[in-house]
Parts: sequence; C-alpha cells; structure tokens
Amino acid sequence: MIFKFKSFDISQSEAAMKVGTDGVLLGAWANPTSYPHKILDIGTGTGLIAIMLAQRFSESNIQAIEIDKLTSIEAQSNAQASPWAERIQIAHCSLQNYSSAVNFDLIVCNPPFFSKTTKPNNQRRALARNSESLELGFLIEKSHKLLNEHGMLALVLPSNEYTNIQSYAQSAGLFITQICWVRGNEKSPVKRLLIGLSKKKATVKESDLTIENSRHNYTEDYKKLCEDFYLKL
Repeated sequence: MIFKFKSFDISQSEAAMKVGTDGVLLGAWANPTSYPHKILDIGTGTGLIAIMLAQRFSESNIQAIEIDKLTSIEAQSNAQASPWAERIQIAHCSLQNYSSAVNFDLIVCNPPFFSKTTKPNNQRRALARNSESLELGFLIEKSHKLLNEHGMLALVLPSNEYTNIQSYAQSAGLFITQICWVRGNEKSPVKRLLIGLSKKKATVKESDLTIENSRHNYTEDYKKLCEDFYLKL
C-alpha cells in the first residue's frame, strides 16, 4: 500500500496507523521562530512528518522515534527511499526510554489521543491510537527537557484538549505561542488544534484553517499550506 506525494512515496503496509490528514497538517504547519537545525519527531509512524520536515528545512537533521517495531522498520525504509535519506534517522524507541545528548530546535508529535477505543485483538493499532501509551502531560514535560531555549514543540490534537494543554504547559514551564483552529468545512465545528509551545513567552499567533469548501473542493488556504506535498488538491 503506497501513498504517493509529489517528491516522495510512503509505504504503509506494516504501519499500525496509516497516512492521514492530521499528520500532513502538522508536517506542513510546524514553523518555529528560529531555523530548526535539529528536529525530533515523536511517534513517527510511517515517517511521513519527518520526511516532510526534511523537505521543508533543507539544512535540518531529523531524529524520529517509533514505539512499534514493524512500523519503525517501515518508516526507516520510507526515509531511506526519500531524497533526504542522509538527514533522517529512525529509531525503534518509546519516548519514555528516549534520551539525547543534544537538545532540539523543533519537536513534533501527532500523539495518540483516544482512550480505550480500539478492539483488544489489534494491539498494535491500540498502541498507536490510545493515549495510555503516551499521555499528553508526560509528552509535554519530556519535550520541555529535550527542547533548547529557543525551540518549539508542535502538536496536532483534538480541539477539546486545549484546556488540558494550557494546564500541562503551565506545569512544564512552556508557553503557547502559536494556535491554528482547524475545521473540515465552513459548516462543521472545529475538530483539530495545531499548537506550538515554547520556553519563551510571546504574543500568541492565532489563526483558523478550513480544509474544504465542499467534498474534495479544497480551500485556497489549505492548498497553499499543502501544495508542496500532495499530488492533487
């Protein structure tokens, strides 16, 4: 099963979670205030976000970690097949067991955020989807330790997690600096939140994004954000 982008392909036959809009949004949107020479992708899945960031930031080096072994192997294959293989490293590792000798300019994560919603007979998918494997509070606390002083943590989450994000960020010593509220179409409620957190307090840059005008009729804002990646919009 191959998902083709303009400049790279993503194989996803082994991945517990497949290519989705959330990952593409985060990979296209994450934009720290300073150039991200060192990037960490937590829970890389197919490697999609790591590869997108390698395309966007031509002088960056990306470390990506993935808790599921088979998924990490496939992510490594995708990274090696991309034009930016020499700048992407994939490791089979959980965030709980991860340590780094360097701090990062940008950390990205499309985290699991469902609670016990996956059938128990599909344990790999359950691990990828359910927040028990990576709780939001722990993610933010550990990211604070891994960020450098000018770095940013960028996440994509359900919009109803905003209050929790505020609380966890305050406890960890991070500040919300960027927010983008995402809705599927003009008539639908906001379902997703793209959010950036930093160690330095700053005026919050807030925006809205609507994906479609109608089914498969994409808005100009969404096209502009993702035009370097999707084959068709």
